[in-house]
Amino acid sequence: MSRVRGRTLVPIRASLKENFGDSGWKRVLAELAPTDREVLDGLLVPDNWYDRRLHTGMLEAALRLFRAEMPDLGKRIGARVAHHHDRFYLRPLLRLGGPMMVVRRASALYREYFQGSSLTLIEQRENGARLQLDDALAPPFFCRETLPGFIEELIRLAGREPLHVTMPVCRHEGADHCELDFEWR
Repeated sequence: MSRVRGRTLVPIRASLKENFGDSGWKRVLAELAPTDREVLDGLLVPDNWYDRRLHTGMLEAALRLFRAEMPDLGKRIGARVAHHHDRFYLRPLLRLGGPMMVVRRASALYREYFQGSSLTLIEQRENGARLQLDDALAPPFFCRETLPGFIEELIRLAGREPLHVTMPVCRHEGADHCELDFEWR
């Protein structure tokens, strides 16, 4: 069974409430199974592991409900998650070594958030990198928008300007894995 840390669920929930208010959050909950609603609307413990369906279900419900009124929803959620993790977990890495310090630790960091999945550095450049994502449970929305939005915001939080953050290879388009390519100045 694949699992996700509460520290990933907490900022996604916060992002949805900030963008769509309590009524929007209740609409997301109404799309989910009763047991999932109970968990997501209750106390989420950051260091606890939760069933991955909570993560994918919440993202997919938000996409169905709010994509039309907020086309960049995925990037906004990713940026909100980055701000949360910067404040609580990543700031020392970003201060010590900028975005490359986080890139070098991507594999270990991803496993800390998503059990049973990996994010591996496959190419390192002076001001950029390519990462391979092997995560069978990552929905298209996560691959194409949320994760790139997260990386883009981490680059900004490190005091750099993102030049591009793309997913040129994606398992949702027939590949056996995804690749995230990004560059900054």
